[in-house]
Amino acid sequence: MAQLDKTFPPTNDCSMCILSPPKMVDVARHPNVIVHTLTEVTGITGDVGDFTLSAVRHPRYVDENACNGCGDCTDICPVEVYNTFDAGVGVRKAIYKPHPQVVPNITIRDAVHCIDCGLCYDICGKDAILREEKEQEVTLHVASVVIATGYRTFDAEKKTTFGYLRHPDVITSLEFERLINASGPPAGR
Repeated sequence: MAQLDKTFPPTNDCSMCILSPPKMVDVARHPNVIVHTLTEVTGITGDVGDFTLSAVRHPRYVDENACNGCGDCTDICPVEVYNTFDAGVGVRKAIYKPHPQVVPNITIRDAVHCIDCGLCYDICGKDAILREEKEQEVTLHVASVVIATGYRTFDAEKKTTFGYLRHPDVITSLEFERLINASGPPAGR
């Protein structure tokens, strides 16, 4: 929903205005909720009211407790790569926030594309940028589980009839959404 410009009528509200900050921040601040970002559930055992989750927490390469989300590291980073949040229409840096209203408001260092130039380490006054971080096995004991399966977008490259990537004016619906979105790469223009 965060990638979309407007919600379906009758309200035609801004999707991000509905989703965050109110909803996402409320969830993150709720005393009975712990938000686990960059964490993938690998197994669930137990029964109603008493579940044990096995999960893998993927490295962020940023100290979540130290980062204040100022963005200095992003501003100084010289590396630009295609931004998957913007459906490849825009670019992002090798250290970035997944989207402007992300909760928690902290960055992620993309170790795959980072050239380790050291600029982000030097500019961070909080010393929040980590050179090394490993995946962690996490065990969580919870009373309930919400299963949200997600989705995959249609791979337009597989259907050559449409001419996607052969003709410049053929784009996917998600690319169109990011182009018309005020928070997208061309700022909705």
